[in-house]
Amino acid sequence: MKNTNSKSNAAIDNELAREYNLKLNPKTGLYDCYGNVKVGKDLVKDGRLIIKFGKVGGYFDCSVNNLTSLEGAPQKVAADFYCDHNYLTSLKGCPHEVGGDFYCEQNNLTSLEGAPQKVGGWFYCSNNNLTSLKGAPQKVGGTFDCSNNNLTTLEGAPQSIVGTFDCSNNNMISLDGAPHEVGGGFICDNNNLTSLKGAPRKVGGDFDCSTNKLTSIEGCPQSIGGYFDCSFNNLASIEGAPKEVGGDFYCVGNELTSLKGAPQKVGGDFYCQRTALDCKDTATDGSDKNDNTKTKINVIVRTDDDFTVETHHPLVEARFAKEFCDKAAKEGGEYNVNTVSTDATDVYCTYATEVLGVEVHIYLDGKEVTMPELFTNYNKSIDYCSEILGRE
Repeated sequence: MKNTNSKSNAAIDNELAREYNLKLNPKTGLYDCYGNVKVGKDLVKDGRLIIKFGKVGGYFDCSVNNLTSLEGAPQKVAADFYCDHNYLTSLKGCPHEVGGDFYCEQNNLTSLEGAPQKVGGWFYCSNNNLTSLKGAPQKVGGTFDCSNNNLTTLEGAPQSIVGTFDCSNNNMISLDGAPHEVGGGFICDNNNLTSLKGAPRKVGGDFDCSTNKLTSIEGCPQSIGGYFDCSFNNLASIEGAPKEVGGDFYCVGNELTSLKGAPQKVGGDFYCQRTALDCKDTATDGSDKNDNTKTKINVIVRTDDDFTVETHHPLVEARFAKEFCDKAAKEGGEYNVNTVSTDATDVYCTYATEVLGVEVHIYLDGKEVTMPELFTNYNKSIDYCSEILGRE
């Protein structure tokens, strides 16, 4: 039977075989290529490949060809495989093994059944109609991107990812089935998650769970190599947050009433603007905890550069921030005005000085919170701000 197919292919496709530098393998009846193959319209008819491929020594690119089937695609590709921007509803017929990246985004796939089980580089299946990751490769040498689909869970996902795992912009309500370990970032923003149960235990890069419906971040990894972003959820607490974050920490746009549970170590900046931080449980000076004419400091954040004061409160005038920096300058530093903007309802000012040799962000929005133990070395700066903002 193989010999019959071989003769048939040779008789019909010899001219095309020479054009694409293909060689018929008499043992398999398939066409091999030691270099790259960029499929043109002359190799496609009625949404299918007219040549049956075996092994390709370089990349194989059949993207943007109105394909509806991968029947006839190579069985093994040494470099990258491109079948993106077609009308595929199935990966049946695709290579068993791909040495480089695998691109099948921008199709009509509803399943990954038939996908190669071993991909040496990145695997892109974004912008399809996937409802499940069953059939996904279990070994991926780079990033796995399944964003912009209709996924509700991650069941079937590879359990170990060298690069980043991106499942953003889906309809997920659970992280069940997520990889156990991710060498790069884990991106699950813009879903319908209410819990981080099932999240990877270890993330070497960024962790982004912003813009979900989270009421708790319990279950997230306790060590993050990059930034951590849980902004724009329904969080009243950040208990369960990572103990260590290598980059910035974002919890903007939540209903936080306390910073209890904040990371013990943040390598970048700490952002908690647009929250509902309440001084009821955090004021420690014995004063009226609802008196907003007292010093109100949301958070102090440190990095390795300058000293920065940020105010964000309709009752705070730019001159207060300037006076703060003037006082600090007397300690031996200098301040620079970065931005100043005001309107009828808000004031936002940023000044920088090198007084403490570190950068500190102070957010003043009418609420006072207890500083994490890590920031107690900066009480002098709090005292400065207390004196300035304690006035009416």
